[in-house]
Amino acid sequence: MKLTKQQIVDVIEEVISESKINFGSPAWSKGYAAGIKASKALFLKGEKQSTKGLRAYIEKATENQPDPSWRSGYEFAFQLRFSAQLST
Repeated sequence: MKLTKQQIVDVIEEVISESKINFGSPAWSKGYAAGIKASKALFLKGEKQSTKGLRAYIEKATENQPDPSWRSGYEFAFQLRFSAQLST
């Protein structure tokens, strides 16, 4: 199945609208920024990353964050950088 840009945009908008996480919140943005920084550093190491290892890394990094929006932003950044390992 070939996806068009509009289909992808529609799916993303649907997920955002149905989610209980506030993607526009400052907490989500801060978590996303922290996730981008951490995922880039991990990516630049050049080591092969496993799905289990990445999930453990994300879990450990976010365990002290009480805000689910922050954790979601952090995890989303990793999903973008390591989509092959973290896609379901």
